[in-house]
Amino acid sequence: VMNRKEQTQATRKQIVDSAIELFGEKDYTMASITNISENASISKGIIYHYFANKDELYLECVKISVDGLRDHLEKFSDNGENIETTFANYMNYRHQFFLDNPNLKNIFFNAISGKTQHLSREIGLIKGPLNDTNQGFLEQTISCVNLREGITHGDAIEMIMLLQHGIIAKMTGKDPNYSPHEFMIEQENFIRKSVNIIFHGIGDVKKC
Repeated sequence: VMNRKEQTQATRKQIVDSAIELFGEKDYTMASITNISENASISKGIIYHYFANKDELYLECVKISVDGLRDHLEKFSDNGENIETTFANYMNYRHQFFLDNPNLKNIFFNAISGKTQHLSREIGLIKGPLNDTNQGFLEQTISCVNLREGITHGDAIEMIMLLQHGIIAKMTGKDPNYSPHEFMIEQENFIRKSVNIIFHGIGDVKKC
């Protein structure tokens, strides 16, 4: 028999699991507290006892998605033959998390795609630790590169981060009906292409 604390934790988990399932399938706009209540077989009153509103419950799901990805990436270990291989392996490792957790994938990419603009500040704060993990990977990887004179490690990291933000902005401006899977694939392809251009250039300079 569960004690009061265990019952409270179990009920909260039941609510969050139901929300992850529906936000993963329907995204923020289509899922409602009523849907979540019916899916979890829990009254809306009980849900509001644990979460003030839909936004608070949604942000909890975003946090679980972001924290899960960060914990996964923290375990990444690779000694690639070159920097491009290392980046590719990192992206594949990241991709595996989303393959294993499709509902969390949808929540994650819907959250970063700008579909919940009114929560952008809160989502930005949630993403902070994940950004730190990604930057740590970049710093470690760039440290293995003999950079050209006048280019600092900070310059290289900033350029890659700007490119990553650029693809998010590009995708955000597209048809809002694109799927999270499409977003993920295009983002990863763009990052791979950008890394290739950064370290090898766009081609040989010739006289025009």
